[in-house]
Amino acid sequence: MKQLVVLALACCAIAGQIAGQAEATTAEAPGESTFQKIPVHAEWDGNGAIYKGEAVEEKDGKFLIHWEGGNPAPSWVESSKVYPTLEALRRQGKKLREVYAESSTGYYYRGVVADEREGKSLIHWDVGGRPEWVENGKVKPRKGHGLKKDLIADRELTAAEKAKAKKESAASDKQRSQQYIPKCATYHSQLDCMRTFDPCTWNGGRCQYRGY
Repeated sequence: MKQLVVLALACCAIAGQIAGQAEATTAEAPGESTFQKIPVHAEWDGNGAIYKGEAVEEKDGKFLIHWEGGNPAPSWVESSKVYPTLEALRRQGKKLREVYAESSTGYYYRGVVADEREGKSLIHWDVGGRPEWVENGKVKPRKGHGLKKDLIADRELTAAEKAKAKKESAASDKQRSQQYIPKCATYHSQLDCMRTFDPCTWNGGRCQYRGY
């Protein structure tokens, strides 16, 4: 009988310990994060370059960045090195300044200013690629920039230049048509026609010029 009493007391003690542990675990369980994930651009400490990613958590003045494509691995980045995407800025109603800016290649390209800090502008290039910080002295307005034509890699053409380019393109198309329409017609089998790849194509039972 005495042994049964001791066993019962031991069971009660163990049950009490389990209940206490469960209560402690419940009390210590962290609440769900209320941070709203946001798309960003951020500087990776590995090489100082700026990459796309998503801020998924904020703590002690830093953001946890999940980088686009999963490479590099997620990492914490100082908030001063995290920048909004163009999409986020536009949703906020920001009017982005359109400029020409000197890229790391030494040529100027079209882009927009997403941020300005310490005498530099964060440029998002119209041609794509990673944004870059550019010294403000190398950031020029789209009009009245004073840059030489050969310094601008994707210069906006003037109305006269556009008209000239259109005229030259039309003349080139006409010349190609005069050259290839009769040439393509000389191929009488689909195999011979298709061997030319371009500019001839087999269509309607005969070999024809593609038209470009």
